[in-house]
Amino acid sequence: MFRILKVLNHNSILALKEDNVTEVIILGKGVGFGKKVSERFEPEVDVKIYELKKETERGNSFTLVQKLDPMYLEITSEIIQSAEILLGELDENILLPLADHIAFAVARIKDNGVLMNPMAQDIKVLFDKEYMAAKKGVEIILGKTGVRMEEDETSYIALHLHSARDKENMSEVLKQTQLVHESMSMIEAYIEKPLDPDSLAYNRLMSHMKYMLMRMKKGEGIELDMNDYIKNQHPKSYDFSRMLCKKIGDDTGLPYTDQEIGYLAVHIERVRM
Repeated sequence: MFRILKVLNHNSILALKEDNVTEVIILGKGVGFGKKVSERFEPEVDVKIYELKKETERGNSFTLVQKLDPMYLEITSEIIQSAEILLGELDENILLPLADHIAFAVARIKDNGVLMNPMAQDIKVLFDKEYMAAKKGVEIILGKTGVRMEEDETSYIALHLHSARDKENMSEVLKQTQLVHESMSMIEAYIEKPLDPDSLAYNRLMSHMKYMLMRMKKGEGIELDMNDYIKNQHPKSYDFSRMLCKKIGDDTGLPYTDQEIGYLAVHIERVRM
């Protein structure tokens, strides 16, 4: 049983669960039709119910949802359901932040604003499945609003989907992605040449950086020890890798093992050659 706090439109309701604490958004065709504030009701089975956190990174949920055009809640719910086919179950708390982001992006594009995302290519490689799901989401947005989003904006939607998939804060996902982006730039400076983002070597290196960060977050090590070999055969790449691992460790506050230094150095030496 739910108590209605506000009817957003015919297809969306802001309500309170029986515990009188948990706020939810209920979405479904005609779910708000004829409903009134404070009315108690049991929704039909063909609705989607999203619980809301009290606070988001953009502020209070209750305040934010009332400022948002309900159309974007419906669009975002459709994107989430489409993404879950490819990614599996997503954290339902993604609804409001992603809807707010999409609404802001559509308004900016209509006003001829351009959003540059220097990490777009990195995101495509790091979170390839999320990016595929985001592309489908962009088609949903186009169909509902007539606004086409380009690669830079698609990559931001992919980050939202990744944060919901791994249940991480969006700010933390952005920080980690930025760290990988900076690390790749440092590697390019070390090898004195740009890396082809479509090359197998680039994709392997990006994938290694992604899983190295995952291991560091989980406190996991690797059994493969390449240190003696890489120190003797490619000492410059080993020294650079050690410096880079220390920077990553300092920036994240996460521990890394000596084995990670040698393993990363092998990947760096591969792209250098």
